Amino acid sequence: MVAYTTRIDVGYPGTMNRVHTADVLAEIINTTTPPLTYGAMVAMDSATGTIRVPTGTDTISAIYGFYVRPYVTQGGGPVSPIVNDPLGTSTPPSSGIGNVMKRGFMSVRLNTASPAVVKGQAVGVFIGTASAGNPVGGVTGAAPGATVLAVPGSFFMGPADANGFTEVAYNI
Repeated sequence: MVAYTTRIDVGYPGTMNRVHTADVLAEIINTTTPPLTYGAMVAMDSATGTIRVPTGTDTISAIYGFYVRPYVTQGGGPVSPIVNDPLGTSTPPSSGIGNVMKRGFMSVRLNTASPAVVKGQAVGVFIGTASAGNPVGGVTGAAPGATVLAVPGSFFMGPADANGFTEVAYNI
């Protein structure tokens, strides 16, 4: 029998947890600046009415929700549908329709530059310059500032596991 010394895995980034409480909307993807990773936060482009990666000039009012991983695929995009990308490297489609969680629970991956998080801590969205492991729109536990926006109504459900995965609650 397997003994878990800490806890079982949280899930894949962008996977909805506790779906009975979730509100998810289908939105058109901005083809110029499409979301780059599942589980990241997306912004609503007011000029085009499409979802996109947040920018350094966005305010919290532009942040629209969390980008949802579609069930049952792990990635592949519109060019090669139903293709499973390796774990942790899923490639969202760059056009078409994307799902956005407006309320619910989701598994996310913390940006690598994020400090450790604890249950009940506020969630931040990274809007600085992207680097390896720190995508724009990525989730962080860092304090609000020039490169991090605090996301009202969101909090971490516990610390991250060894792979940097944790669960967030949004608008609950």
